[in-house]
Amino acid sequence: MGLAILMILAFHANDMPIGALNNVRAMGFAGVDIFVLVSGMGLALSLLRRQQRYGDYLKRRLSRILPAYYAVMVPLCVYNIIRGFAVPSALFWNLTTMHYWVRPFGAFNWYITGIMTFYLLTPAFVALIGRAKNKLFACVALCAASYGVLWLLLRDGWWQYCDVFYRFPTLFMGIYLGFAIFEEKKEPVWVVITSLVPGAVYAVLVWRYPDALTLAPVFSLLSVPACLALAWALDKIPAKPLAVLGECSLEIYLLNVTFTEKREGLRRFLDFDEGHFAYYAIMLVVNIAGGIILHRVIEYVRKNRRV
Repeated sequence: MGLAILMILAFHANDMPIGALNNVRAMGFAGVDIFVLVSGMGLALSLLRRQQRYGDYLKRRLSRILPAYYAVMVPLCVYNIIRGFAVPSALFWNLTTMHYWVRPFGAFNWYITGIMTFYLLTPAFVALIGRAKNKLFACVALCAASYGVLWLLLRDGWWQYCDVFYRFPTLFMGIYLGFAIFEEKKEPVWVVITSLVPGAVYAVLVWRYPDALTLAPVFSLLSVPACLALAWALDKIPAKPLAVLGECSLEIYLLNVTFTEKREGLRRFLDFDEGHFAYYAIMLVVNIAGGIILHRVIEYVRKNRRV
């Protein structure tokens, strides 16, 4: 998770000229896929390890997401409404996390809606895969079905909803990995291989309909092998700083997509060079430090109910 948030921070620094490394930075798009994969695995394990009512399950997820989200979104949205950068109804849609589907003027970043959608649906997907005689086949079938839905969305021009739909295959693979860990299966190679099956079908569709489809889902196919390789590497080196970033990744992300990316206003004070290196160096430190502080404050309030 810590590496994933660094990938996303690099991806959003999209106008800093760094030559050949631009291709590497562009792959930061996959940081969100790592978030979704690890989240799907964690959610599946949580549901498998203990029986829980849907309301209790959802309450725990909301208590993690919404305090940080509201702490960043509400003041920003109110400011945007006052300045005329958002319609008043945007506050309502942002509060309900429905903004991504409704698209009011002044809608917040898509990721919160996406992760909430995955949280809402994951118990149903876990139950569906759990009832299957062959869980691996069920995972592949769900991946293939999601690629079919994605193909229809793209063919009919619904590009604005694809940020979420790109990631459904990644979610299904994460859920399957949760089952594999819970059942103590030793088959990561098969997970990697079978994850490529629906991807191969999608690749054929991309070749057949190049104007209607996108290569973005390729990142979902790389997520499982990439995470396995990263897990192996991080097991060999000290990774405590990355663990801190992973713990605070939600807050770092929220600050990054709101204040750090508002370059037009902040650059009047912080842009000292043509390549924007100084700006990004300052904002990276401020972004990470601010995310860690926000996370600590929210956790303190959560543990001290009187506050």
